[in-house]
Amino acid sequence: LDELQKIENPRGELRQGLWILAASFFLFVAAELSLEGSLAFVIYLVMVLAIHEAGHWVAMRFYGYRDLKVFFIPFLGAAVSGRNHRATGTQRAIVSLAGPIPGLVLAIVLAMGNGSAWVVDEQLIIVMLGLNAFNLLPFEPLDGGRLMNTLIYHRHPRAEAIVRGVGLLGLLALAVSSDDWFLGA
Repeated sequence: LDELQKIENPRGELRQGLWILAASFFLFVAAELSLEGSLAFVIYLVMVLAIHEAGHWVAMRFYGYRDLKVFFIPFLGAAVSGRNHRATGTQRAIVSLAGPIPGLVLAIVLAMGNGSAWVVDEQLIIVMLGLNAFNLLPFEPLDGGRLMNTLIYHRHPRAEAIVRGVGLLGLLALAVSSDDWFLGA
């Protein structure tokens, strides 16, 4: 019955998705402002996350994913969710890469043209490079982890355990050396 309702009333799903996006956006901005305090940084972060998640959303739409929802997660970032039980491994891999790769390419183009062709705040370029590169780390729920799960981990669970262990130790070492309790958590 729920599926019939969604088919008959797709506007309800769209309206619900927009409410989720708007509410999560305001919660995210409030949380980031309370943590960071810099309005410019929060604006850049929202822009970078929007570009990143738009890449996933476009790829998911292209491959026929259903029930797409975009939402922000306070203190963590943003995400796009959807379902396509028929998606091939290649399609899932492309969806995983559709967020960070365009963001990295755009950051590199902005960095190369900065100062000569246009002027872009370096902080925006750093946020764009940092967030998209971080997302390529091979740990779920990051995009790199989803990609590795699609390509390797589902066939070799021991490889996933080894990578998770090494990654956990690496992140803890980074958290201790930078005295960043949030990263450590």
